[in-house]
Amino acid sequence: MDGEVDPAEIVGSTAGAAFAVNTEGRIVAWNAAAEELFGYPAAKAVGRFCWDVLQGRDLFDNVYCGPHCPLIEMAVHRQAIHRCDLVFRHAQGDMVHAAVNSFIVSGRSAPDMTIVHFLNPPHHEMTAAPHQPDVSLKETKHPLLTERELQVLRLMAQGGTTREISRELRI
Repeated sequence: MDGEVDPAEIVGSTAGAAFAVNTEGRIVAWNAAAEELFGYPAAKAVGRFCWDVLQGRDLFDNVYCGPHCPLIEMAVHRQAIHRCDLVFRHAQGDMVHAAVNSFIVSGRSAPDMTIVHFLNPPHHEMTAAPHQPDVSLKETKHPLLTERELQVLRLMAQGGTTREISRELRI
């Protein structure tokens, strides 16, 4: 590949878990550390849609690995892709928490783009599981949120409807 960046070389050159996807969401590269982290050999991951393999979600159960992956959307629109903490499904069904750093490694237009995802231990303690976000905020300082806003967020995280929250907080 004269002058071109090979995503498989980049993914293979790191000791940490990494994989690359195209803008369709198909896995195009998968390294040994990703095999170990997720329990899928490269032969069972490469060529498949990342959402079929990993089913990635954020801590609030928002879908990341899917046909409208926010990370791919950001890459296609040339927006900065910020680190995010996600929960993935291991081959044996367990949940794997990871901080994901992503960047574009090839392609000037959307059909030719490849996005590499590097995975690391989460940047903070991720005790929440999908469908059950951790709502223990009492020991954390949130200077941007009032106590009332935190109350609303806790009730939302517990699945409260707008009507239930309004009734409980007498709003």
